Amino acid sequence: AVEKTRGIAIEKEIEKEDDVFIRVHQNQLSDMKRDRKMGTHFFQANKLYGRDKHLLTIMNTYRKVAQSKSSPEMVVVSGYSGTGKTSLVLRMQKPITDMGGVFISGKFDRFRQMEPLSAITAAFTGFCKQIAKGNMEKLHQTRNAIKEKVGSLSGFLVNLIPNLSQIIQIPASTSLNVGGLEAQRILQYVFRLFVRAVATPSQPLVLFIDDLQWADPMSLDVIDSLVTDAEIKSFLFLGSHRGIDGRHPLARKLRSLEYRQVNSTKIVLGNLSEKDTNEMVSDLLRTAPINSFSLSNAVHRKTSGNVLFTLQFLRSICDEGLMRFSSEYNQWQWDTAMIMSKKIADNAVELIAHKILLLPEQTQNALKLISCLGCHCEKFILTSMSTGDGLANFGCIDLFASIELNVKEGLVDRMGSDYRFAHDHIQQVAYSFIAESERGKMHLWIGNQVWTNKLLSSEKALFIAVGQLNKGSILIDETHERVRIARLNLQAAEKSKSLAAFVPAAFYLHAGISLLGKNPWTNYYDLCLQLYGSCAEANFCIGNFDVMEGQLKEVFSNARCLDDELESFFIFVSALIAQNKMQEALEVGLLVSAQLGEPFLMHSNMRSIIMVEFAKTKKMIEGKLDDEFLTMKNMNDNHKIAAMRLMYILALSAFQSDSGVFPLICLRMMQTSLKYGLCDESAYSFAVLGVLCCNFGQINEALRFGQLSLRLLDISKVNKCLPGIYACLYTAIIPHFHHYRSSLQPLELGYNVGMRNGDVSYATVCIRQFCVHLFHCGEELATVERIMRKYDKIMMELKQEIYQKQNFPYWQAVLNLMGHSHDPEQLIGEVMNQQQLLEETIGCKRSRSTAIIYHIQSWLAYIFGNHESASRIMEKRQAIILTTNPPFLSCSLSFVEGLISFAMAHKTGETKWSVLGLKCIEEIEKYSTRAPSNCKHKLLVLQAESAFVAGEYQIAQEKYDEAIDSAGKNNFIQDQALAFERQGIFHINQGNTSMASLCFAQAHSAYLAWGAKRKADLIRVKFSF
Repeated sequence: AVEKTRGIAIEKEIEKEDDVFIRVHQNQLSDMKRDRKMGTHFFQANKLYGRDKHLLTIMNTYRKVAQSKSSPEMVVVSGYSGTGKTSLVLRMQKPITDMGGVFISGKFDRFRQMEPLSAITAAFTGFCKQIAKGNMEKLHQTRNAIKEKVGSLSGFLVNLIPNLSQIIQIPASTSLNVGGLEAQRILQYVFRLFVRAVATPSQPLVLFIDDLQWADPMSLDVIDSLVTDAEIKSFLFLGSHRGIDGRHPLARKLRSLEYRQVNSTKIVLGNLSEKDTNEMVSDLLRTAPINSFSLSNAVHRKTSGNVLFTLQFLRSICDEGLMRFSSEYNQWQWDTAMIMSKKIADNAVELIAHKILLLPEQTQNALKLISCLGCHCEKFILTSMSTGDGLANFGCIDLFASIELNVKEGLVDRMGSDYRFAHDHIQQVAYSFIAESERGKMHLWIGNQVWTNKLLSSEKALFIAVGQLNKGSILIDETHERVRIARLNLQAAEKSKSLAAFVPAAFYLHAGISLLGKNPWTNYYDLCLQLYGSCAEANFCIGNFDVMEGQLKEVFSNARCLDDELESFFIFVSALIAQNKMQEALEVGLLVSAQLGEPFLMHSNMRSIIMVEFAKTKKMIEGKLDDEFLTMKNMNDNHKIAAMRLMYILALSAFQSDSGVFPLICLRMMQTSLKYGLCDESAYSFAVLGVLCCNFGQINEALRFGQLSLRLLDISKVNKCLPGIYACLYTAIIPHFHHYRSSLQPLELGYNVGMRNGDVSYATVCIRQFCVHLFHCGEELATVERIMRKYDKIMMELKQEIYQKQNFPYWQAVLNLMGHSHDPEQLIGEVMNQQQLLEETIGCKRSRSTAIIYHIQSWLAYIFGNHESASRIMEKRQAIILTTNPPFLSCSLSFVEGLISFAMAHKTGETKWSVLGLKCIEEIEKYSTRAPSNCKHKLLVLQAESAFVAGEYQIAQEKYDEAIDSAGKNNFIQDQALAFERQGIFHINQGNTSMASLCFAQAHSAYLAWGAKRKADLIRVKFSF
């Protein structure tokens, strides 16, 4: 009764966990037959029953990824414990490898959930070993592919997968110094690059991860990033998990993937049917199915066809003598009636418990000891435990010999030099036999043994030792010992953070804090500073902002000086930005900047302050030659270096809020560099000074400072700020002089470098601007739409919501022009709802984003002929005052608003519209002089429209012709189409219908070539040609 009660309790505790290899029990029955002298009947290994259709499903999915260049595929196998999930998937390993694929696998363990990315790193460690030991040609191919796709970021991967160094040599200089959210994002990015490199048509990659229900959040995010990456080809992800409820993190992740329409197949495994159970029993007993039916029927009625329960049940009735092998008849015999009538355990757990209790005491004790480690036990841990004479205290003399006895009993498998429980149930049952009062002692002893012998495996020892010590820490009374374990938790947390695993890091840090007892800040100030500061960062990275704020308050309340608070302030500001609390982030950041000796004066008339600061900066650089800037001393004031780092972070928030603070931050960065010397952010300060020079009309000076920033970047050999510099240069400076197309490649490079460095915000700025410039270049709309969709997904994954939404008006406009919306004038459709987005941007005071929505709205209204609506929206846009505008936006605003103004002048005859149009011409002339490739044709169209309104028809005709020619030469097909259309309307006004028809036909062709089918259709319907 006690045994049954224990079994029921264990069954509830583990809640129907995993699956089983039938082969696990080969040794059990063959040994049993040998011991009973039952002849030479052997169990047929590796056979599956009732799973043919599931095997075919997996094989067909593999063939799909192997034979095509489609996106990744995912197959998820679920089912209750003992249904054979793992054996089903692993059955595919041989056929896949025989077909040229690479099959790698890893397994999560409930006892080791705090070991970051354990199953994924185990799988890719296996991959590296396979490649390193394979043929040289495949090794060279893989090495070259990794070098090409991953490049210097391979150093980041080696921290996770040390065996990667067997494939490629990683110079020490390539290690990356990134942390926080940057590390989290870069980790996913690097894994994607790695899989892109190693999964190829000639070498398809299959990644199997078992027990996904125990996966840490970072692992789930990595898996998500792999199966949703359209750039990855020839890749199949296989996962298995037990039954979970809808609130489980894995369930939420699977729903999210389903919502995003990931190529996914679900397989749900149930128990075996009576027919399949009979087939299995007949194979086990080496007898014909007709002979085994009476036994299998009784077994199925007792076990419902659960594979694990069936195998344990067969063993138990052998032990009870209800089934025996007859040496006389050389066959199995059984008593069906007795089997059905005898009271036997109701589930596999009870049977396992009964079996363990029958083992010799030392064998039981060894099983209990290794159960403390989870389902898997590495040789180095056993070696550590065998060192010294501590084993005897737990009733075990020879650990390895005792484990081998468990292997013989079929309870444990030998996996090379390591060991693994044959099933998770066995580990759970063995652990349940340890008295509660003894568990802590065992864990403490194991943890100390592993850490004392850490040199046996320095890579794994830390997490295993700390995990064990934490489980037993409640028994520790000595203060110095609790502090020692707190320091080890800090060490484990820092290692976890370096691997971008912030959930385990937070766990270790909370554990470390809990060990310190009363008055920790008084007694262990430095340790507290590290624990609370790191804990705040970890909670920030996993989005636990309330917990983060509590940790930061501890730091701010107890820190003894500003230097001890600085990192916590950086975390606080970054967290506010991550929550899109830009104004709050600015306020906090500026307060910290003042403490660092760089205060900012706020005033109602910000423009006057900006003018004063700009003049001050110009005075400081007056008369200096370029070489003088390039040879300035290095900054060595730590507070100024921190201030520069802070201002670099705040600059983007200030730009988004358009509060007038952005220019002041840029100018202060330059002033600080000029006064105190150069640091990593100084090159950026030259670039943003160039941006401000543009706004003050000093375009040549802007180019000079932009070029100086590039030279400083090259001299420093540090590309930390390259994304920010490229974002400034190729958004705001270079387009003043060169075609928008010349900025596309540098902006894409800025994105890639930012992703490699972990500077995700500026990387996103670069790629957003890449999309906007592509839109303005006149690229075919289907291409623009495809690229915008691709990077929208990436921005969403990176949680860069502000920059993602800044692209929405352009993207929705593209869809409208292509004909993929109900009303082409409204920014309402698949991507956005204009009213909702306007309410958000106005409410958050993101004036630039609001202005862009109005601008694109007015442009669409004009394009589709609703000039009155366009003028009303234009007036809303003009009510928004923007302190700084890049040339593409200023030029586009002047062009579209000039077109609207002249259209309204035609319609109403009111002088005010002509005056507005002429102002737009004056504005666009400035840009056309320096960058005719971008703006000349726009200027010519506006001049033609002005002449048309003024009745100067000959001039209008000439200007239209010149505009069409200029737009064509510079590949602005959308503006050429518009010029043809406007020229056609001009000819209708002149009564020249034949010329008008020709112009409309050419406009129609140009719009179609651009991909604007909706607009081309309107031309055909509205004008006869």
